[in-house]
Amino acid sequence: MKRTKVTPLLCLAALAAAVLVVCAGAAFSASADTALAESSFSATSFEFTDYGVEYDIEADRVLHVTEDMTVKYTGYRSTGFIKDIPVNGGELVRNVNVTETVDGNVIPAYFKVEIEDRDFISVVIGDDSIKRGSECIYTLTYDYCLTRAQEGADRLNLNAIGVARPSAIHGAKVTVTAPAGFIRATYTAGERGSGEETPVTGVTTETDGRKKFVLSGLELGEYEGVSLFMEFEPGTLKTYFEFTPYIYVIAAAALILATLAVKAAFFNRHRLIPVVNFEAPDGMDPLIMGKLIDNKVNAEDVTSLIYYWADKGYLAIDLNDKDDPVLIKLKNLPATAQNYEQAVFAGLFRTGEGKRVKTSELRYAFYRTFENATAMVNDKAKGLYSSGSIGVSVIFALLGGALAGLAPLLSALTAIHSSLLYFYGFIALLPALILYGLTETVMYNKFKNAGKKNVLFCALIALGIALCTLIFAFVIPDSVIPMLPKVLLLALCFTGVALSVLIVSRTQSYTEKLNGIIGFRNFILYAEKDRLERLLEEDPQYYYHVLPYAQVLNVSDKWEEKFKDITMAPPVWATCSDTEVLLNFTILNGAIRRSTTTIASGMISRPSSSGAGGAGGGFSFHISGGGHGGGGFRGK
Repeated sequence: MKRTKVTPLLCLAALAAAVLVVCAGAAFSASADTALAESSFSATSFEFTDYGVEYDIEADRVLHVTEDMTVKYTGYRSTGFIKDIPVNGGELVRNVNVTETVDGNVIPAYFKVEIEDRDFISVVIGDDSIKRGSECIYTLTYDYCLTRAQEGADRLNLNAIGVARPSAIHGAKVTVTAPAGFIRATYTAGERGSGEETPVTGVTTETDGRKKFVLSGLELGEYEGVSLFMEFEPGTLKTYFEFTPYIYVIAAAALILATLAVKAAFFNRHRLIPVVNFEAPDGMDPLIMGKLIDNKVNAEDVTSLIYYWADKGYLAIDLNDKDDPVLIKLKNLPATAQNYEQAVFAGLFRTGEGKRVKTSELRYAFYRTFENATAMVNDKAKGLYSSGSIGVSVIFALLGGALAGLAPLLSALTAIHSSLLYFYGFIALLPALILYGLTETVMYNKFKNAGKKNVLFCALIALGIALCTLIFAFVIPDSVIPMLPKVLLLALCFTGVALSVLIVSRTQSYTEKLNGIIGFRNFILYAEKDRLERLLEEDPQYYYHVLPYAQVLNVSDKWEEKFKDITMAPPVWATCSDTEVLLNFTILNGAIRRSTTTIASGMISRPSSSGAGGAGGGFSFHISGGGHGGGGFRGK
């Protein structure tokens, strides 16, 4: 009979939906906050009465930045200001610190670091007290690490003072110390992209061979900045490389190795050794076999009982209307039948012998019986897998998802600043658990599905891993963890989540049952024609006797194909006024398949309900200069 497996596809769709919704929420909520901050400028305005910035440039393109700022708060509810440091060109911001000079004494300033927009690291300076009319002196220091050289291997373009600043600066000062190998520099001052390049003069040589120059007395209006264009001797500069993020990659790889080691050492004891059978092992009914083959009960498993009972003479099936077959009760089940059999049979027939039930009469009425029978089967077949292995497997899966979230948090705390609590990475736990469920479903179905289908589902898992990796690589900014180690980390974490399912191990008793079931399935798949003909001579109804088992084992099409060239009697339990249906094997099997689908859908149909919802968000943007650095300031 025809079987449709869509659970892994639905899991993958749910996985994609979950990560997309989470990513959209994260992006839009951050931009909404930024838009709100920008709209309140008039209330939080400020101006610079003095401003100087110093860049100490290393050969590996690490810029040690020091910004000395004297700020006067003019907004009626000004509590501080925000410095936005651009990181949209692969830059990394490290070791942020802010001090304040009060009465000549340098003390730690109140500040925190946030990521409101993935293209900027925002340093929020000032507590929540109103500072209107006051003048404060701050020193902001940080390391600005350039991982790319898009301006050229021997050049460095720098927006020394950004244009995104709603305040004029009178007498601004820029000090640059460059590594040995510096040749020359030019600069522009004014609006972004405006003004002619002016050569830098007054370059001095330090004792260690480094070069230094100062641009002073710069008059900058609102939204005006300074851009530097520096040239170096070939080989002077290289791009910055940070090894620390690869520690998390190594940890993720170690977690995978630990998963495989735990599996091999503690949960690899009961191997399958199929025992060939041409009858159902231990006389089990098809419903319990359907549960054991993939650890779940579905509609087709329950439907198989109808053909199982028909073969045993408890009911007949009228196939005159293949869209609405009729079940005819012939006699009651024996007292020795399983409780779930009794429940399903009683749910079908409420009265005595001769009772006729149309499949259409089951719609919206039989689903409770189906649920009760499912619970009984699950209770009967519980303990299939070691509870310890399940627990350890879930722990490893959670560790994989947690590492994907913990790495960005630790990187932000240790590399940027201890106030940057970046928890967005932990939303990876949601798709990790969905991925775990998808992989678990594929594992449970590996004996039921054909080889090609198992390969397809494994490909779906790989696609899920790639999907999670790519989307969360977008969610987590490169400024927290650079792209390459981030992709490696996420790919390994999600792969580890998928592989953790391997730890789930069968109990010995379940393995013994599977040995018989898989041996029976192998017989259905590989039995030769002469062997089947001999079995038919012994039992003319043998094909129909095995048919419900072939249905739950997902090999009914293979079973049917083996008999298409063998002359057989029609099933004794089937009635139909059209004699060709009963006498033509192909037509009869088509009718059985069609009726099976109809009966199965009728058995589980229930009244449906629906709902709807929606969400929204907003966008905002920042302005930066044409090279590295720049950014700007906002009031708060």
